[in-house]
Amino acid sequence: MSIVAKLFLGGLVLLVITVTVLSYLGILADPFSKFLDLLGYDQDVAPIEGTAVLVLRDITGNEPVDGLYLFNIYAEKLEKASGLPLDYSTDFIPSIFNHLNSLLAFSNSASSSEPAQIVLLNKPRGTSEFKSVKLTESKSYFKRDITLSGDDDILAFAALDKADPNDDPYSFGPSSWSIFVVPDSDRKEQFVTNGKSPTFGPDRQILFIKDDGIYMTDVNNKSEIKIYDAGENALIARDQLGISLDNNLLALSQPLSQKLRIFSISSWSPFSMSLLKEIDGPGLQPTFSPDGNYVMRYLLVPSEESEYDTVGQIGAYNIRDGLYTPIFTLNGFDPYKTSVAGWRFLKSE
Repeated sequence: MSIVAKLFLGGLVLLVITVTVLSYLGILADPFSKFLDLLGYDQDVAPIEGTAVLVLRDITGNEPVDGLYLFNIYAEKLEKASGLPLDYSTDFIPSIFNHLNSLLAFSNSASSSEPAQIVLLNKPRGTSEFKSVKLTESKSYFKRDITLSGDDDILAFAALDKADPNDDPYSFGPSSWSIFVVPDSDRKEQFVTNGKSPTFGPDRQILFIKDDGIYMTDVNNKSEIKIYDAGENALIARDQLGISLDNNLLALSQPLSQKLRIFSISSWSPFSMSLLKEIDGPGLQPTFSPDGNYVMRYLLVPSEESEYDTVGQIGAYNIRDGLYTPIFTLNGFDPYKTSVAGWRFLKSE
C-alpha cells in the first residue's frame, strides 16, 4: 500500500472515530443529518406523493368526453378511471371525490328553462361505471362548492337564488349565496345560513365564508361564530376554503388577489386557529396533500398550442416555505372544465 493510500485510510478512520465520539457526547447530534446539511440537501422538504383525483374534459377527439382521471404524482402517470355522462359536465365547478373513492358529486349546467341540479354519482364496489342520482329540486340556477362530511352522510353546497342564467354568479358577494345541506337519510335540502364555500369539520361543523370573513356553524345552525375577520379586504365569491384530511389545517384561497392563507387549527371546541403561512401565488380549488405538507391548486397558464390560448396546470405549494412546484400540465383537456376532486393515497400506493 502506498504512503498516500495509508495516509488517506488513516485520516478516514480518524474522522469516523472523531464523529462517533462527538455524537456519543452529544456535541454533534445526528452526524448523517449534518453531513447532508453540508451538501446543501434540505431534509425537511417532504416528497410530493399520492394521487390527484381529477374530473377532466378531453377535447382531442371529434366530440368532448368527460371522465374521472387519476394522476399518480410520483410516477407522473395519468389514467382514466371512468367515463362520465356528457350532460353531467363539470363546467368549472369543483367536484368532490369521497374518502372511500366511490362517490363523486357535482352540479350540472343550468339552462334558461331548467335550474342547476346537484348530481351524486355512485360507483358500486367491483364496477367501473358510475350510476347517477339527482339530489336537489330547488330552483337555483347556480349551485357551487359541493362538499361531503367525513362520514359521507351529509352533502353541503352553496346556491345563488338571486340570479338568472344570464348573470355572472361571481359578481355576487359570498353573503348573497345560501348554504344548504342534504342528509343521506332523507335526501331533502335544508337551508343552513347565508354564505359560500362550505367545508366540513370533524364533528359536522361547517366552515364557510361571508363578505367580511370566515364563519363556523353546525348542520342545525345552533350557533354561528366568526373565526376570521377579513378586515378591509372583503372576500369575494371566487375565494374558497379547503381543509386538511386530519382537520388541523385550513386554507383560504384568494385567486384574484393571488393569496393563499394557511391557518393552523389548535382546537375545535372551543374553536381556535392562527395564521400559519401566507403565500403569494395564483390558483383555484385548494386541496391539501394527504400528509398535509402541500396545498394543490389549479391555475391557467399561457399556451400557444391550445385553442383557448391557455392550458390548465396542477401544482402544489409547500406550506413550510411557500414555494410552488408544477405537477402536471393538462394538454388536450378543456382548461375551463377541470376540477380537482381530491388528493389521496390510494390502496395501490
